[in-house]
Amino acid sequence: MKGKVVNMKNYKMELDNPNLENPALAFEELRGKCPVSHTDGFGGGWNIIGHEDIVKTALDPNTFSNAGAIRYPHLPRFPFEADPPLHTPYRKVMQEFFTEKKMKAFADKLRPIAIELLEPVINRGYGDIAKEVNYPLPVRGIMAFLNLPDQDWPRIMHWAEELYYRAAEGNLVARKAAADELEVYCREVVAERKENMLNPQEDLLSKMLHNSSESDSATVTENLVVGTLHLLLTAGHESTTSSLGIIINYLATHPEDRKRLQEDPALIPNAIEEILRYESPVQFHPRTVTKDTEIQGQEIKAGEKVFLQWGAGNRDEEVFPNADQCIIDRNTKKSLVFGSGIHKCIGAPVARTQLRVVIEELLSRTDSFRLNGEIHRIGFTRYGVSSLPLLIEK
Repeated sequence: MKGKVVNMKNYKMELDNPNLENPALAFEELRGKCPVSHTDGFGGGWNIIGHEDIVKTALDPNTFSNAGAIRYPHLPRFPFEADPPLHTPYRKVMQEFFTEKKMKAFADKLRPIAIELLEPVINRGYGDIAKEVNYPLPVRGIMAFLNLPDQDWPRIMHWAEELYYRAAEGNLVARKAAADELEVYCREVVAERKENMLNPQEDLLSKMLHNSSESDSATVTENLVVGTLHLLLTAGHESTTSSLGIIINYLATHPEDRKRLQEDPALIPNAIEEILRYESPVQFHPRTVTKDTEIQGQEIKAGEKVFLQWGAGNRDEEVFPNADQCIIDRNTKKSLVFGSGIHKCIGAPVARTQLRVVIEELLSRTDSFRLNGEIHRIGFTRYGVSSLPLLIEK
């Protein structure tokens, strides 16, 4: 069966929906029958749902371009919205800030923020952890990572949420207003950092600006630094917010796994990867086809789009036996939670650090926690939890 149309109704943005189904499940019946299906959603394109097909596609930027993902033509957000050769040197400049050593230093900055946000909820014994912790923590974390003023985080969170929610609602006027306001902020930050540079070995923005001033590094321009900051302040935290909701909801409803992690905290990083494989926060990304090609016998024309369905690939039984089960000590090496190929999320170490620190602190400071009311889910290109009331015992 080729070319079957999938409506992708589960991808329609739904706010405060307690019954929103995991979008990846929409592809289960197609996996063995129609590995490449068509959708009219998101401008139309082809869904790639098999793990092997997704990885092959992600590894071929010459045929499946991500440069077409540029949302703001005057403000490209590298390295995500670029292909080689522009992508390669730019990502190389950034890569040194996501090493294990840098993440240890970042964790030291982040832990006091996590404790500050968690303590009121834990001491009270109840609260909506999604609203009180999951939403503010990642944006405050990325602000700390970028050496930006912590007090600016409410504005950043507002703009980021406006960008995602208003676009999903079709309110492009409000979305553009938020994007423009965020751009003004980013340009002010970059101008100030250019005037008062920090140690380029310790500050990502200063490093990029330093390289932009070198004659042999013309690929890193000041405008691209602004675009990268714009990306980091939005995509850099919203998927982490969704991930926290997914993980904490899972632990609240699976006490045996929660207790196991409390008894063996060393298992927390792997458990995080597995829970997010089981319920992937970022469900898909598009690529633009540059030349006529074929996937699983389906002809795809130049100019068409393919959607790399990360969530569906993470449920592929050929790669993950018993994929519909969450097994917290499973080998997650092939997980697609942070993508694959040259555009695999460069900020994954930051996200992993944030998730680990919050879960470590939550588990170490509580005896147990469970749901205390109805949870509310959101869906779109991300899948997460917008409201998560807990009852906590410590």
